[in-house]
Amino acid sequence: MTEREKRLRKIRWLRKLYRDAKNADLVQEQNGEGTNIDINNKMAKELEKLYDNPFDDQNLVEMQDGEFDQEVDGLIEWCEDLDYEQYTKNWHEIATSNKPELPATTI
Repeated sequence: MTEREKRLRKIRWLRKLYRDAKNADLVQEQNGEGTNIDINNKMAKELEKLYDNPFDDQNLVEMQDGEFDQEVDGLIEWCEDLDYEQYTKNWHEIATSNKPELPATTI
């Protein structure tokens, strides 16, 4: 197996992991916690139309080995760090019109 074939195989595996996790999240979000639905191929293809998979980037195939590993590690780290609850909490804090905190005056 050539290096290119190994890389393509790794990209397909990463794409599948991302797709399966994203599809499960979408189904759970739609049907509520604790819902266990078997996602068939047709349903998976329809769900995939709702989002972009970062591992579909064709540039991943052409990158140098070190650059490829760094990009994949960055994408995985980014995916692991996604926290919707924290994001919305932060967004609500930033987006609201709270009274500004004035600096203490020094005399």
